[in-house]
Amino acid sequence: MNIVTFFTKAKSVLGRLYERVLIHSENSLRLTLSVLSVFLVVRMVEALSLYSQTTPMGFAHYLFGIQFDWLFASFLGVLSIPLFLFLPNTLNRGWIALLCGLVLLLGLITWGLSEYFILIRIPLDHSLLIYPISEIFYIVKTSVGVSVDQIIKGIVVVSSSIVIPWFLLKRVRLSSVTKSVLIALVLVTLLFVNNVTPNIARFESNNIFYQQINKASYLIKQLLVHFKSQQGYANADVQAVAKRFQEQNSQFSYLNPSYPFVRRNTDADVIGDYFEFGEIKPNIVFVIVESLSREFSGPNPKLGSFTPFLDSLAEHSLYWSNFISTSERTFNVLPSSLASLPYGKKGFMALAENNNPYPDFLSLTSVLKQSGYQSNFFYGGWIDFDFISNFLRASEVNIALTDKKFHERYDEIQRTETGFTWGFPDHAVYLRAREIIDSLPQQPRVDIYMSLSTHDPFFPPSPERWEALLKQILDERGLKGKERDFYMERSEHFKTVLYADNSLKILLDEYRRRPEFENTIFIIYGDHYMPLGTATPIEKYHVPFLIYSPMLTQPKVFPAVSSTADITPTLLAMLKQEFDVSTPGWVHWLGSSLDTTSRFQSQKFVPFMRINRNIDEMLWGEYFYSESRLFKVDENLIIHQIVDNAKLGEMEEMLNAFRALNDYTCTMNTIRVPGAGKSDN
Repeated sequence: MNIVTFFTKAKSVLGRLYERVLIHSENSLRLTLSVLSVFLVVRMVEALSLYSQTTPMGFAHYLFGIQFDWLFASFLGVLSIPLFLFLPNTLNRGWIALLCGLVLLLGLITWGLSEYFILIRIPLDHSLLIYPISEIFYIVKTSVGVSVDQIIKGIVVVSSSIVIPWFLLKRVRLSSVTKSVLIALVLVTLLFVNNVTPNIARFESNNIFYQQINKASYLIKQLLVHFKSQQGYANADVQAVAKRFQEQNSQFSYLNPSYPFVRRNTDADVIGDYFEFGEIKPNIVFVIVESLSREFSGPNPKLGSFTPFLDSLAEHSLYWSNFISTSERTFNVLPSSLASLPYGKKGFMALAENNNPYPDFLSLTSVLKQSGYQSNFFYGGWIDFDFISNFLRASEVNIALTDKKFHERYDEIQRTETGFTWGFPDHAVYLRAREIIDSLPQQPRVDIYMSLSTHDPFFPPSPERWEALLKQILDERGLKGKERDFYMERSEHFKTVLYADNSLKILLDEYRRRPEFENTIFIIYGDHYMPLGTATPIEKYHVPFLIYSPMLTQPKVFPAVSSTADITPTLLAMLKQEFDVSTPGWVHWLGSSLDTTSRFQSQKFVPFMRINRNIDEMLWGEYFYSESRLFKVDENLIIHQIVDNAKLGEMEEMLNAFRALNDYTCTMNTIRVPGAGKSDN
């Protein structure tokens, strides 16, 4: 073949290829419009589903978000061109049906992501890789049900995902002008492909970001970021990072960079003076209340208080009005409050996944065991969820009550349409625990309760009673119209809160009947907030916290910021000071003694683990960092976004250091010094 023949054939082949590209560019454009239409339908369905909870500006943000639907649809359309090159120039019914099926699949996925957001109020991301399969099914069973609204939405999405692409692919022929304009728009779109899912730092609030983004493209981006970020650190790098981290936390005396969190145990007793103790070591009772939020409990809550008993108890307690949890969900409350631990990659308790042993760690319960304490855990649900049972055993806690240890006279939480129940309601747990405690040593003891009722799907026993009380409260507050609608649309949530609060009264009344009551300290707090509407990034962690005891000499409200990581250091410091309880000389606590300053101040270092197990929010002194944004923290945990690039860089350095050390210490078993005793001072 001579060179002329070669170029002639090459020109012919390229010509035919160019012709096919032109032909199928129209098919690609029609597919792009089909995908865009489905995105718009799902966006409309989501906005209408949240109609009562969305402001007019919120609907505007949903409209602004169409730009991201267009960007993603155009990107998918361009990616489809190679697929079309393998198809005939004229699409028959079979090929059109296949393409409609692909659009339908994308539509169902997008709708599923939208429904997840409606339920959780956070878009789905790489967190779908976090949970073991058994727990995913467990969560789905409690959250998924069939309602008339969902059936209607399903019909709308499915029919749109079939009819629109069928019409566009089979019936519509684009004019030359329309095709040219659309091709030009798509080509321009490719210049902005990095903005398919924008940076959240560009938005004033998380909620605006969530309203605008395309949730399918967001999921894909987060999965890619997650896989890219799975990189370890060399030992030399960790040593340098640890040294810098320890320098930035110079208030503590650290051991050395090889054990980044190990510091000398110098926590002061800040609460002992508020008690009039006897000679016997006190019993300690933890009550961790599911989804108990400062939004609806305590002094001056944003939504008004719906915990009358807890509020009355707080008037006779030590109360921290600006207390924060360290995670968005329950998975971190036990490691944080009982052991002030780092978080691991997926929460400290999940380190036991695949039957792995935990790294060596200290806990309140294991330390107190050396001083004669027995610790007991009371829970009405599945004890293996989130690896709770593994952590408790490693912490030397006796699992006294689970959903398998109830008598027939106790009724479970109402089952969902799928037949699922979380377990037993709060009051049943508290009454059943009373029977078990009779067989336990009376002194000294740590009793740990973790409640369940205030969890989706919010089915309180005797719902009519709590609905009547809810309406009475709303009447007394004079709430009408849209204000009242806000509460009634969430009536299941508020009814369950009222029930849970009354159950706390039952628990305290049961203890009042016990001889050891007068020598007991009660610690009551929430594990995380309850999503009820729009919340600022830091409000997700704002929970009530109080310490009540008949031995208290005076009540006191502390406005200073403290966290769940401060509980164990505080209690051990008090017991050492007041009862000469032996405590470790070196500890790994992330927290320190509770801040008992009588004015508002924020001086704590608190990294937060999100529901997706990202650690991308942090409180450090008077500054709060959230996903590349910087805020100043004011009284009542009100935050204001600020621009300070130097401080932003410092916060990011600190957070990156913690993330690296968090992974390293949990992976390399350097949380504490091997061989050091539980009580080695």
